[in-house]
Amino acid sequence: MIASRAGGITERIRHGENGFLFPLGDREALTEVMARVLEMPEGELEAVREKAQVSVRDLNPNSFIRELLANYQTLGL
Repeated sequence: MIASRAGGITERIRHGENGFLFPLGDREALTEVMARVLEMPEGELEAVREKAQVSVRDLNPNSFIRELLANYQTLGL
């Protein structure tokens, strides 16, 4: 996973551990991250892939929506 440091993504993705992050709108940083990923040894990249899969396994759209609605309700929305 390669993503910008925006919204809640930083709660799931830890740079270099289970994905790669770059500052929002920073094309140069995105290019650097992509180059880094392309140059990684396969074993190292596979370890990141496995950790990424584990970090999103518990994501469930239904539970996400329930949590989101509960947050809105606490805000009175």
